Amino acid sequence: MRPLSVLTGIILGSCFAISIGLLVVTLLYFLNAQHDYIRQDIPALLGHGVIFLGLTVLAAAAFWGSIRERWWLWYSQALLWLALGLTVFHYWPD
Repeated sequence: MRPLSVLTGIILGSCFAISIGLLVVTLLYFLNAQHDYIRQDIPALLGHGVIFLGLTVLAAAAFWGSIRERWWLWYSQALLWLALGLTVFHYWPD
């Protein structure tokens, strides 16, 4: 396995774990939405979960292209790294 495939697999696993964690917490908040302070956090949690779910999909495509050595490997890698950069920029403290 090539080093790029290993790095992409690590990114895929990390993004998957974060997105599932955020979406499960969102579901639990939704089930306990009778409190105002919980209900206020649901849109933000859902937004963060969707961001990391999108990163998971991009990482899965890049990982698949890397493992199978498809012609679109470098396009998917470029898109993944661009999305990662935008995500870091989004969450970077001011």
